[in-house]
Amino acid sequence: MKKYIEKNIKGLILVIIGFISLTFLFVKDNRTSYQDELVMAYDIITEEKKENNLDNYQDTINFYANVFQIDNLKLNSLLEESYDLIDFNNFDKYLIDYLFDLEKTNKDLFSNKLTSGIGTKKEYILDLINYYAYLYQNVDYSIATSIAHIESGFRAQSMLKYNNIFGGMSKGKLIHYKNIEYGILKYIKLLSESYFGIGLNTIESIGKKYNPVYEGKNKKANPTWVKNVNSVLNKYQDYDVITSIFGLDV
Repeated sequence: MKKYIEKNIKGLILVIIGFISLTFLFVKDNRTSYQDELVMAYDIITEEKKENNLDNYQDTINFYANVFQIDNLKLNSLLEESYDLIDFNNFDKYLIDYLFDLEKTNKDLFSNKLTSGIGTKKEYILDLINYYAYLYQNVDYSIATSIAHIESGFRAQSMLKYNNIFGGMSKGKLIHYKNIEYGILKYIKLLSESYFGIGLNTIESIGKKYNPVYEGKNKKANPTWVKNVNSVLNKYQDYDVITSIFGLDV
């Protein structure tokens, strides 16, 4: 046995050295790989921080500061304070929801000065409906536009005066909205939450709630209203989706 060990000791030593070398190389390679991953992760985080800088969203912030009539500097400050909660993947819709919630909890931050919508171009109104329907993705643009077309024709001064293109009523009177952008946003929000959001997604089902008539005790959509909305529906079914309203002419 002694002779066998003496005879093979050199080979055994070489095997041990080889094993140690391979282990070292494996650890080194893994360490290098881990370091590379850390560098890559850091680069990704740094790039996201650059992209998610609020400075890059000032057009959107300025637009909605005007829509909701809140001081721009104050809005930026509030967003900075809640930065970690911001959904930058869907910033426009996040900001809308944030501002509607803020209106409920801190009304004093907002003005409600009426700016008449008389003279607003029809094309701009259509673009606003298109853009908001893109953000509220359960709303059918063609149906929303057809209803507004029938209700106001996009030019009825009695309605544009109060930025109400859809005939919304409260206590028997036309609802007043502070500006045309805000009024159309409230219209699309209403459709999203109180119609499409509860499964009313056809003209007939919407009309049963929006413009009902009664046959005895049975409620149904006003047939004339349904016919009129359907008559213009095809006009608005082919359109280009607008993902941003900025830069468009009022």
